[in-house]
Amino acid sequence: MALKDWFGGDKKKAEFRDKVKEAVSDGKLTPERIAELEAVRKELDTSEAADDRTQIRREVFNTAVGAVKAGGKLTPEQAAELARVQKYLALRDDQVDKTRMDLAHLRKMTDARQGPLPTVSAENSAMRGLALEPGEIAHYCVVANFMSADEAGPAPGQPVVAGATYRPGSGRGHALPAKTATPMGEGAFILSNKRFILKGGRTISYPLKQAAEVFAYRDGLRLNFKKKQVMVQFRDENIVDVAATMLTRLLA
Repeated sequence: MALKDWFGGDKKKAEFRDKVKEAVSDGKLTPERIAELEAVRKELDTSEAADDRTQIRREVFNTAVGAVKAGGKLTPEQAAELARVQKYLALRDDQVDKTRMDLAHLRKMTDARQGPLPTVSAENSAMRGLALEPGEIAHYCVVANFMSADEAGPAPGQPVVAGATYRPGSGRGHALPAKTATPMGEGAFILSNKRFILKGGRTISYPLKQAAEVFAYRDGLRLNFKKKQVMVQFRDENIVDVAATMLTRLLA
């Protein structure tokens, strides 16, 4: 196929591309569908999907990924299907690196929702010198900034409800009301089956049951202890999804 066909627009190639996108639109690409696509390709007398431009192939792959992300979870079966789509499109891992990172995050959320919950290793530096209560298990540990405030301000955030499903990105429409908060320092934010633990220059902890409400924002969590608001600000927005998902289980 001549170079001009790729950049000038080949009708047969475009038609086949649409067929491929339609075939993977639910996040699956079974052997039967691959056989059907091959029959269509031969009928149209055009080249394979793997010969398309990287940007185009990436867009097709993201169509399949979007269908999975819409469901709010990533099962091993779905991961295998997406791997098949990626292979069919001849996309290297580095060509879909951002998408693969999103999928890894979605898988982490799925694991946090369906369990068993992970356990923070005793070898983790944040766990050194931390005395756990009898029967207490640390499930999550991440670096964060800590702040406190008497009031939440005008931005309530997305409620994190015990036993409810927290969908990815639920808190992205809200910014943590940090401007009027008092900094408490930086350190490790640890979620256990019994406490919120803030380990910085000194260690402060709050029993999970003392939190009247928990709210998620795009950059952190706000813990409402009635007379005091504690804000935990993360460095990565994706952390919020995982922490909030775990809390729907830990607070139940």
